[in-house]
Amino acid sequence: MFKVDGGSLVFIYTLSKTLKAGGYVIKDVYNNGATKLESDVNLVFE
Repeated sequence: MFKVDGGSLVFIYTLSKTLKAGGYVIKDVYNNGATKLESDVNLVFE
């Protein structure tokens, strides 16, 4: 799910309760015609 907030696009993730402690990478890719946006986010659960 996503929303526009103050000119920014905000993605909302629901994470599973079964995730173990450690590092995770979430990669987002958006394509619309000639426009391509990519984002990598590093998450660390302790």
